[in-house]
Amino acid sequence: AAAHAQAVRARAQRGTVDQIAGILDRMGATERGLFAQRQAQTRRRTLITEETLAGGGVLAFLVAGLALVTIRRDFAGRRRAEAALRALNSELESRVAQRTAELARVNESLAQSERRFRALVNATSDVVYQMSPDWSEMRYLQGRNFVADQTDPSRTWLDK
Repeated sequence: AAAHAQAVRARAQRGTVDQIAGILDRMGATERGLFAQRQAQTRRRTLITEETLAGGGVLAFLVAGLALVTIRRDFAGRRRAEAALRALNSELESRVAQRTAELARVNESLAQSERRFRALVNATSDVVYQMSPDWSEMRYLQGRNFVADQTDPSRTWLDK
């Protein structure tokens, strides 16, 4: 009976050990399954992270390239605008020089005409009369004493 009790106890212990071993096996299997899931999740997240980084790098290069193209266009446009401004400035300087030369010629011609007129008036001993454009007033210029036009027009010149 003692041997039998010992055999029952050994069998009960073996059953308990077998139960514990079964529980440990299930726990191990569950843990391995969870570990495999976590590894798969980690691989997916790593892949997503790598793809995001690669896409971000490509996008950064595209943005940098676009910025470079835009800057070059801006510089090219600025150079064209500067060239056009220089051309217009040169043309304006040329026009100013032409106009200045033309004004100098006209002024010289006017001065020469005035000298001839003064010489004519100073050479004559008679009185020279000048009419207003509408013929309503007469001014006279004294021959040799001519300095400037008479400022006091004579409205009664016909009466004299």
